[in-house]
Amino acid sequence: MSGKLTFHFGTDGVRGVIDEEFTEFLVAVLAESTFRYWSRKYGLHKVFVSFDARRKSRDFAHIAAGVAASHGLDVVMVNKPTPTPTAAWFGSRFGFDLTIQITASHNPPIYNGFKVITSRGSPARRRTQTR
Repeated sequence: MSGKLTFHFGTDGVRGVIDEEFTEFLVAVLAESTFRYWSRKYGLHKVFVSFDARRKSRDFAHIAAGVAASHGLDVVMVNKPTPTPTAAWFGSRFGFDLTIQITASHNPPIYNGFKVITSRGSPARRRTQTR
């Protein structure tokens, strides 16, 4: 390992090939940075973590949930694979501040991903500052 972690946010989050770009370490870094940012910016308290049926999705979700718990957040995680629209609806409907969905959506099965979904059930987007 070179000590360099390279990734970029695409549509709705980060995706990569499982065990190459998308690793347990990357999920931990993404979760840590997401929870720090959202806690400072929006006062994060309650997080919902969900995953799809891809290889290692459950393991990655456990990592994200563990990081949330280490921040003292109330965290609920699904116990079986759940589609992204269902996770987004549930998080929004039941008052979660943030939903993390482990999925690579339409990408080939060798990929997995980390999606950040707002309390409104919509993808987190970068906000542009206007004057």
